[in-house]
Amino acid sequence: MESDECTGRVSVRNNSPEAQERFDEELRLWYVALTRSKKYLFISGIECARTHTSQFASNIQHDYVCTDPQTVFPRPNRIAPSVPIDATILPTNFSDLRYYWDCPKDYLLRRLMGFSPGVNESYGYGQQIHNLLALLHETLPNSNVDDAWIESQVDGHFNLRYTRGEPLEAMKAAAKRILKNYLHDDPELQSKVLHAEKPFEFIIGDAMISGTIDLLNKADPTDENEAKVEIVDFKTGKSGDDLAAAERRSHVQQQLQMYAIATQDALGLEPLKATAHFLYANQPHIKEDVELSEEQMENMKHQIANTVTAIKQGRFPLCASKTRCTSCDFKAICNGSTR
Repeated sequence: MESDECTGRVSVRNNSPEAQERFDEELRLWYVALTRSKKYLFISGIECARTHTSQFASNIQHDYVCTDPQTVFPRPNRIAPSVPIDATILPTNFSDLRYYWDCPKDYLLRRLMGFSPGVNESYGYGQQIHNLLALLHETLPNSNVDDAWIESQVDGHFNLRYTRGEPLEAMKAAAKRILKNYLHDDPELQSKVLHAEKPFEFIIGDAMISGTIDLLNKADPTDENEAKVEIVDFKTGKSGDDLAAAERRSHVQQQLQMYAIATQDALGLEPLKATAHFLYANQPHIKEDVELSEEQMENMKHQIANTVTAIKQGRFPLCASKTRCTSCDFKAICNGSTR
């Protein structure tokens, strides 16, 4: 009787599929043991004439490997327990923070409890425009982009998960108009583009802020110093039309000031300008410049830190605003809308 059968396993030999599968399983077991051990890894086995040392154990050759079973390891010094850093850092982004700034209860329902509003046929429209803008900016420095290119790219890439037929074709046509208007609006665009869809990640207080900057342009196209940049963010879809002008401007100021902090701290660049582009299909685009001062950016850092502290302490007061609660996604389940 084969030794494998004594251990309850079917005997396998040579290069059969079963042998390869057993090899893969043992390799996976050794990999998990070696990579999960924190300090010491003890490997034990039996010795007799009918067994042999695993080839994986034989391959472990290092000065730190001890094969003497009589060795007594010194008792390690006790270390005071501490909370891992990833347990104290709150991962977040501008969208999450904006929900809290608009209404802490909205943040609680949306981000912590997982409630999400329903979707309509235009769901994903803004993201499709952003994807096409990113493709346009990636293509511009090395290739010619014209109206025919835009027609081709929209026809080939624009797709909405919940929309078909005439509504989809209408949104495609709107996307083409938006992209063409944007392309022809700035004759120097090709010489300014630096980075499209630039990701970032940085820490402020107890928060890990992550996100993606839609576009980084050279602040001066004639200057070879690419460290001086203009931050650009695109607004599509509703484009803020559902907000009062002052509130819309407040949103873009908060977002672009945060992006300016990221540009400095995470990307090592110098943000000189910041602009929000509100893109429309049936009217001229609107540009809103945002002032970037050291004082404003410091205030934004404090605002983020205070917000994260409030979230971690579980402070989610009701907004209870008649104008906001009327259009809230959660007015049917939030008691703030009844006040």
